[in-house]
Amino acid sequence: MRKNRMREIWADDGCVLTAWLLGNSAYSAEVIANEKFDAVVVDMQHGIIDFQSAAELLQAISTKAPVPIARTP
Repeated sequence: MRKNRMREIWADDGCVLTAWLLGNSAYSAEVIANEKFDAVVVDMQHGIIDFQSAAELLQAISTKAPVPIARTP
């Protein structure tokens, strides 16, 4: 299991830079995950993302450095 970068940043009293995804494009998720974010949130509460799409988005994010997070409905 990989280290949770967010916890490391918080332990050092730092700020976590986070991106939010509201759309259900796995391509967009991968592009955002390649940027300099510490975490990427898949917003299922306010977006158009269903569970199938969320799984694909989280999978795309998890191949990169940011911590993938799901905000459930």
